[in-house]
Amino acid sequence: KKNKRGETLLHIAVIKGNTEDVRRLLYEGADPNTRDNARWTPLHEACNHGHVIIAELLLDHGALIDTPGGFDHDTPLHDAVTNNQLEV
Repeated sequence: KKNKRGETLLHIAVIKGNTEDVRRLLYEGADPNTRDNARWTPLHEACNHGHVIIAELLLDHGALIDTPGGFDHDTPLHDAVTNNQLEV
């Protein structure tokens, strides 16, 4: 189920930095490559917010690192650099 911005529970947990909810949702089968209305994936959000452990969890569960998203078609790596989240 998605909210009006197209975000899933996984997107929201990632944005909030809630590692345990992210882990649970992935275990329950949440798609790590689902997109919101802006075409962002949960990995884009993790990179944007600097959530390193969550980014690793998403990658371990099949998140695609080179998926373009948003209006500029940035990949999650571009998003991390643009937002000065170099640890990611």
